[in-house]
Amino acid sequence: MESRLAEADKYLGGGDPQKALETYLTIARVDPRNAVAHQGTAQCQYQLRQYEEATESAKTALRLDPALTAPQVLLAYIHAQNKDLEEAHREAQKALDLAPNSFETLNCYGVILAAEKKYDEAAPYLKRATEIDPWAISTHHNLAVVYSQIEDSGDLLHELRIIYRLQPSLGNGMRLLSALHHEYLLYLVLGMGLVIVLAGVLSLPILLLLPALYVAWLCLNVYWEFRNRRWREGASLLVVTLVFSVALWWFYAGIAA
Repeated sequence: MESRLAEADKYLGGGDPQKALETYLTIARVDPRNAVAHQGTAQCQYQLRQYEEATESAKTALRLDPALTAPQVLLAYIHAQNKDLEEAHREAQKALDLAPNSFETLNCYGVILAAEKKYDEAAPYLKRATEIDPWAISTHHNLAVVYSQIEDSGDLLHELRIIYRLQPSLGNGMRLLSALHHEYLLYLVLGMGLVIVLAGVLSLPILLLLPALYVAWLCLNVYWEFRNRRWREGASLLVVTLVFSVALWWFYAGIAA
């Protein structure tokens, strides 16, 4: 039986939840009181989006062995998806009480707190989870969201750098660059404004090329913010873009005349 469980675990860890599910179900039919088999069944069903079945399998596993944490973590996530945050919090708390130093329970509790919009409380749990498993990309993403909500720009930049290092992509690169842009927005705007004034004083329209490129970058950031439904940030950046564009055009027209 142990070899069959190891085989099912291998399928699940290898990204084949359907084959793992078949193996776990076979074990559970032979040994209905095998809590680990029911736990594995619940994990597979959750990955396959069979949430009602996963709920029943998780509850069965807990009836057989109340000390298991994985089924409680699954139930917390399922309740959260069903918008029952009170029950999700209760399950996540149970799991955390049983295994306070486990990555899975710390991550789950942090995610549930974030779903409840308790961002300040969520941050330490997610941070501790990333210390246990520094390669957990989804946890770093969740932590970055939390830091953005509590407006902790320093830690947000730190997380975005880690995310880009772990998973280099255009999207992650844009998030990092946008965060850096927001952090140094005032200095960049002042610097570009100085270039515009200098171009006017020296009557050198060529100097306006750099501010023009910056306007294009501002437009890209506005699009990115609205695309990610950060309406407040997008709106404020849009105002900056419009003011900057008008100033650029006014100086350009003055130099050209």
